[in-house]
Amino acid sequence: MVAITVVLVGLLYAIVAGLIASPAVPQSIGLVVESTTGNWSVRVVSVPPGKLPNTTYLLIRDANGSFLLPRMAIANFTEANWATLYVLYQDAHPQVAEIEASDRFLIDQATYPRGSVLEISDSQRILAMQTLQ
Repeated sequence: MVAITVVLVGLLYAIVAGLIASPAVPQSIGLVVESTTGNWSVRVVSVPPGKLPNTTYLLIRDANGSFLLPRMAIANFTEANWATLYVLYQDAHPQVAEIEASDRFLIDQATYPRGSVLEISDSQRILAMQTLQ
């Protein structure tokens, strides 16, 4: 009788614990695009935890879907690479390894005109798609 009670309590606990799950962490990056003199300023307003510049990627397509900038790690968008890629990642919190809200991208408008689509992804999913306008 005691064994049956223990088994039933254990089963009930397993069922209830499965129903009460912790809330899912959002898996998207919020972006705000502004046009500045000659550049797009794309500010990160929200980002899930654990997204690192080495393992989070950016690509840009034109309005027809053709690649203007192939997928590459955000860590590549440095001042040293500006003259080649025309995209700069500005880390607002350099003491933190992760991508954070208030980090931003400067993107050259002549290279990536109005209507181009910026896409940010990790190894599993697309985290953001934003039209430059």
